[in-house]
Amino acid sequence: MLFGPAISGSNLPVYTLSGVRLRLAGTNAAIRNDARADVLIYNETEFATGGSPVSLLGTGTGTMTFGNIVSGVGGFVIDRTPPASNFRTTDTTPAGSVVLSSANTFTGDTTLRNGVLRLENVSALGAAGNRLIIEPGTSQLRLVAGTSTNNYSFDTVVNTGATLNLLTRNGSSSTVNTYARVISGAGGLFVGGYKINPGSFESSSIAMGVAQLSGANTYTGATTIGERNSLFAGTIVLNGAGGALSNTSGIVINSDSRLLLANTGTGGAFNANRVNNAAPITLRGGVIAITASATINVPETLGNLTLDGGVGTLSVRTSPSSGSAGLYFDSLTRNNWATLLVAGGNASNLPALGTGAPGASAVGTIKFSSSLVGDLVGGNGIAGSKTISILPYATGTVFTNFSSTSLSGSRYGTDLVTYDAANGLRLLTSSEYQNTAPTLGNVTTANTNFQLLSAGSGSLGTGGGAYYGNAFVLSPATNGSLYTTGNGTNSTVHVKSGVIVSAGGDGTNTPAFIGARGSGSTLALDFGGRDGYVYDTGFYALEIGANLQNIGALVYTSRGDANTEYPLLGMQGLTLTGNNSNTALVVNGTQFMNPATVRWAQEDSLGAPGAPVILANGRLLYTGVVGTLGSLDRPIQLAGAGTLAAAEYGGSFVYSGDITGDGALFIAPGPRRKDVNGSTYLSFTTARITGNLLHTGPTTVEGNVDLTIDSPLNLQNTLTTNGKVVLNNTVSGAGDMFVGQGTDTSYQYGNLTINGAHQGTGTVRVQYGTLAVAGDTSLPTNAAQFESGSLVFLNSGTITRPLTFTSGTIQVSAGKTVTLASLLQSSSGINFSGEGNLSLTGDTSGLRGPVSFGGSGAYTISGNASVSGDITVGGTLAGPKLIVDHGAGAPAAGRIGDTARLSIGGTSSEVRVVGQAGANTVEDIKSLSSGDGGTLTLAHGSGGSLSLNLLGGPVVANGFGLLIVRGDNLGAATTNAERASLFIPGQAAGLLSGLRVGASSTATGTLPAAYDPATGVRPAIL
Repeated sequence: MLFGPAISGSNLPVYTLSGVRLRLAGTNAAIRNDARADVLIYNETEFATGGSPVSLLGTGTGTMTFGNIVSGVGGFVIDRTPPASNFRTTDTTPAGSVVLSSANTFTGDTTLRNGVLRLENVSALGAAGNRLIIEPGTSQLRLVAGTSTNNYSFDTVVNTGATLNLLTRNGSSSTVNTYARVISGAGGLFVGGYKINPGSFESSSIAMGVAQLSGANTYTGATTIGERNSLFAGTIVLNGAGGALSNTSGIVINSDSRLLLANTGTGGAFNANRVNNAAPITLRGGVIAITASATINVPETLGNLTLDGGVGTLSVRTSPSSGSAGLYFDSLTRNNWATLLVAGGNASNLPALGTGAPGASAVGTIKFSSSLVGDLVGGNGIAGSKTISILPYATGTVFTNFSSTSLSGSRYGTDLVTYDAANGLRLLTSSEYQNTAPTLGNVTTANTNFQLLSAGSGSLGTGGGAYYGNAFVLSPATNGSLYTTGNGTNSTVHVKSGVIVSAGGDGTNTPAFIGARGSGSTLALDFGGRDGYVYDTGFYALEIGANLQNIGALVYTSRGDANTEYPLLGMQGLTLTGNNSNTALVVNGTQFMNPATVRWAQEDSLGAPGAPVILANGRLLYTGVVGTLGSLDRPIQLAGAGTLAAAEYGGSFVYSGDITGDGALFIAPGPRRKDVNGSTYLSFTTARITGNLLHTGPTTVEGNVDLTIDSPLNLQNTLTTNGKVVLNNTVSGAGDMFVGQGTDTSYQYGNLTINGAHQGTGTVRVQYGTLAVAGDTSLPTNAAQFESGSLVFLNSGTITRPLTFTSGTIQVSAGKTVTLASLLQSSSGINFSGEGNLSLTGDTSGLRGPVSFGGSGAYTISGNASVSGDITVGGTLAGPKLIVDHGAGAPAAGRIGDTARLSIGGTSSEVRVVGQAGANTVEDIKSLSSGDGGTLTLAHGSGGSLSLNLLGGPVVANGFGLLIVRGDNLGAATTNAERASLFIPGQAAGLLSGLRVGASSTATGTLPAAYDPATGVRPAIL
């Protein structure tokens, strides 16, 4: 069964089959859809293939849906359009998907090789014993049945060296292999989510795809949870007595994604060996959590743990009275200054993590075979002392709850963490802090850990000397602040471990502050040559006005805003205003969507000249005065997602450094803001990049952003714009560009201008918005693709590179002339518009659907071009002109399809049909109509005649104007070799209403129209 491109002249949105039962028979049965139109099969479908599977094939973008029960013995082999390069960022049903929506009863395996398989029913894959086989290719399995837990009824997933890309709908939880159902084979597993409406980076929640795996999975490939560079996070829950990944070669947990080892103890539903002990685990801002209810002990042994940028989280939750759980890793590796959040506790909110022997009741344990004692910094004091050493790169909290989709806790990461060789990681107890601020000149407190708990305890006094401490925790009572008050004093705080935890939020909307408050005073933070770690757990902004000195990297870690969509006054994040000498600036966030933010107005506040910035879920937010151009010239490394933005409406900056790394780059407006009256509004960012984008992750330009890139762009991944992007130099690389993705109308649609040569192997896909090009070489060599939106030609020239439209608009700028000699295809029509002139001379045989010519330009159809669909000409006061030109050569007929309806609207609009010289040129069309006037000009070629035949009946004139038909020797006798004719088969002789005729193709005056069946339309008065 074959579904090809839509029938010539038609505009079918779908092919629908319904009614009697559809029987699929034969050993090589196949359904192939190469169309852009969707195929909806509502028949009951029966396999009668003797057990042979039915192949679902095709390269078209149309979906293929089985909307009724499929029965019999057979199965499917799916080898369709591979998902696009941004396939995890599309909506529910990507192009080319196969959809099974019913409780099917067929027996037989389903093989997924290429394409997207969407299951809308838990029994969509038929009988419970059926297998899903994943073969090498590019494929994706989407589970969308309902919004609560769903137990999918298929037996085994067999990976034959491929990766099972498993996505579930945002907020849903899908059980895919309860009991005996397992994932096996040599392939891997990806688990993520997708949003029903992708929306925008700034305002959308994260798409959390949850897969509960209760079977003993034996696949040997890698496991990836969540997308590295997108909002599409994931969660794997290993539960029940058997839920395990016993042979996986390794696990990567990306930002906002989670691996939950759930042990309830009910009915033996626990397992102390859920993960391959030798499998290395990488946290890229993700979470590993283990839970244990009463009476059970679940010590989980794991391989090496790597923290690869951002904030990784380890969580252990135990019963309040009995039961224990532990995460026992082989070793710990840190890359890109990653930090660690340690979460422990139980239902009684007891800080049980590491406070007792492993395995003891109500105790959680996190240990490493390769001890972390060597990473401790402090006075090496005994347990219970205020000089106990701490891990600078870790903070801790007590969680009262952990579920598959959310962490909860009023304020997290506010406790310091130490490591006990016997008991592992634990939070410091209250006895291990000093609660009053250090005193001036007291060097004996250099190893002391401070936790300032009372109002005003963040004050160091008038200053004028040195203060010493190992680490400082600044509680909400201090508004997360540490400061001197004297005037004209210079002071230094020595921070031995480099750790400052600021928990601002005193209810006065006042930012936390570290620095000198007195007039003419300074405060410096001295880190003794170590890296400085600033943890911001407050609800408002943190400003460090102190100068950072004797420091390695400054590592700033923040969870982002408490109220993510409308942060109070837009003041979240860290503001640096001092003269700082840090050798690197690291910005680590806990969330991809809600990044940690560093605010800057002067570049030297970010560190020593040339010091790199490392972003892992981090944002650099320019806060300079509107009208003042910010300048940033230092390397940026993307160790995760990184965002460049301006805070104020109209803020602008220039970036001239190099961006490297494998993370995603966002150019975004500032956060949504509330003014003092409670009104919310958006910022607008103007940015120019003169440096090099060398990162391998995707680039996204949000709405309300105006970005210009002056340097050559080597696109190694995708570039997506919902704002305005201008590329002034060459484009190379294999990356695709996407314009106007998503449907969030609160942001402008995309606008991409390519002024340089496109030398890459990728293409450009326009969903909404506009692609503007300087000329032919600015288009990709692979056909630019338009789902809708516009293509604008900025300059005159000839276009040879192919173009593919579903629908959309082609415009030529005012005063320019473009010859479109390329392959032009459209499944649903094209609108030609603009104030310039356009000639169609290339292969337009794939141009289907209605075509309109508007604006004020002149359009020519000549050469190899033709238009088979309906044609509308008109729409502006200036009026467009369409020239159907046979004079330039073959063909002498058929430039307009014989089923086409030609409509001319507007008194200034004209269609001119030009005959071939020395030949009898004949055009057949279905009908001719006008709206408010217009002109049809028939110009025969020299020594030849021209006939236009209306096969569908008389001319229809609507509105207030009359259609004017002009032609040389219009309606002359057939003995005249040079003549123009307009024939209306079936029209009776006599006067014609709605028409006036001109005596020649250049005549300005008109006469009443008459009709002669032998010679056609003619002037009534000769």
